[in-house]
Amino acid sequence: MSIAEEKNDAFNRLKELGRNKVILTRNDFFIPGWTSECCAAWREPYTKENISMREWAERLISNWQGKVHFVTFTEAESKVCKNFLDFSSVLAEKVSPYLVEGTQVDLVGHSMGGLDISAGVINGVIPFKYVKNVITLGSPFHGAEWGGVMKTVSAASWFFPAIWAIVRIGLKKRYSYYHFLQLENMNPQGETIRAFNKTENRVKLLESVEKLYTFVGTDDDTVKQSAFFNNYAVPADLLGAKLNAICFDGATHSGQLGLPQDPRVVLNIMRIISS
Repeated sequence: MSIAEEKNDAFNRLKELGRNKVILTRNDFFIPGWTSECCAAWREPYTKENISMREWAERLISNWQGKVHFVTFTEAESKVCKNFLDFSSVLAEKVSPYLVEGTQVDLVGHSMGGLDISAGVINGVIPFKYVKNVITLGSPFHGAEWGGVMKTVSAASWFFPAIWAIVRIGLKKRYSYYHFLQLENMNPQGETIRAFNKTENRVKLLESVEKLYTFVGTDDDTVKQSAFFNNYAVPADLLGAKLNAICFDGATHSGQLGLPQDPRVVLNIMRIISS
């Protein structure tokens, strides 16, 4: 099938789900990515042609108001987070009231949100016994190239202060200093990403969850190949048992063709969280 046919088929399958309504048995959390503290990628349509996850939840899930949670971060919370490790602790505080003995949750993260989740499970701030599925969409497991660019600009600013001043002036309408710092700490060669990607941490994440789903867009020019959870040092049998990587032709990182609002992605998420 062509990409258009795949999307149309997924859309029709979603409508079919809506006829009988899905009843969720677990709490499901949707976590935003870098600079998207308001969770817009999950809650608001990118364009008039898009349907957000929130709208799909309203259409398809009878108990969505009690079971579906769109996580947001305040400006104050984001300001004190220099990287996704810090965000994982803030996320844990938001999730913890729903972690009840004998129950499990699903955690779905777009972009850096997937790193927030993964770091929380690895570091134990989100106890793994409560986590069933982790789903990541375009999450830069191997870091973001723009993080390396920001690291270079930051280093150069010590010798050429005007460079940093120009960057700040050009981007200050949308981004703040702490956003730059968060991006810089996703530098593929940086200490944060390298520590996060140690084999023991990869193994711990896979062993801690029932399933890790990584959704990747072929046209995602933001994180590119970094969204693949490939680590050849991790035992192949563990990868085979715990990792499910799905690639979506034509999907981008965000925007009209972005992963969070692609009907093929939404259909897969619905199948996972309702199982």
